[in-house]
Amino acid sequence: MHLVTNEPLTVEQWFGLTYVRFPDQRELRAYLAQVYAYLFEDFEAMPLAPQ
Repeated sequence: MHLVTNEPLTVEQWFGLTYVRFPDQRELRAYLAQVYAYLFEDFEAMPLAPQ
């Protein structure tokens, strides 16, 4: 939740850690929110990251 609400990582830092590139901060935040929902709020499917 911290990553979603506080955005401590830029898309460049996220790419450096995961090798997954997001087009912008908004897309990264939306993806992380969906991952959180999947893990903790019974979201039906794991979201797909960009390739």
